[in-house]
Amino acid sequence: MYPTYLFHVTHNVQFSITLGYWGARAMFNMKDADSVVAENGIHPDSLQINHTFVDLWSHLNHIIPYYLVIVNMLSCDYNDFNNTHLLTTFSVIYTWFILIWIPWFSTTGDLVYSVLDFRKSLSTPIYTFIFMHFVLYSSNIFGSFIQTNICNHINNIENIQYIME
Repeated sequence: MYPTYLFHVTHNVQFSITLGYWGARAMFNMKDADSVVAENGIHPDSLQINHTFVDLWSHLNHIIPYYLVIVNMLSCDYNDFNNTHLLTTFSVIYTWFILIWIPWFSTTGDLVYSVLDFRKSLSTPIYTFIFMHFVLYSSNIFGSFIQTNICNHINNIENIQYIME
């Protein structure tokens, strides 16, 4: 079995990916990299890309993993979220950014997320950076809220059922 402290980090990262993705789509008009068109208005691979499938796959990838984390969280087997979990989450995200995203972008030129395109505008990546810090911080608060409120409620119901038996 994996260490339980990793679950909190898993929750925070998945929460951040999910809320960050949908928030960037809503607030910054983020497009999936495969949907971004070239300057002439035509994506160079547009004939080979099934955009309906790409959209469906992208949406599912940004919903289902967090749903699975929530289902696991409702087992109420984890201790409350704390600042150590939050700092570990920030460490994981920054490590990913430095060791994965930067080399990936440097090698391929693929930004992965259109909101990080600093070549078009510097303000959108900066706003995205600030937004994601709020999302990361909120992830720990939301996880703690679920743990303390929903799990306490579930445990109270189980205790009542045990007493009534």
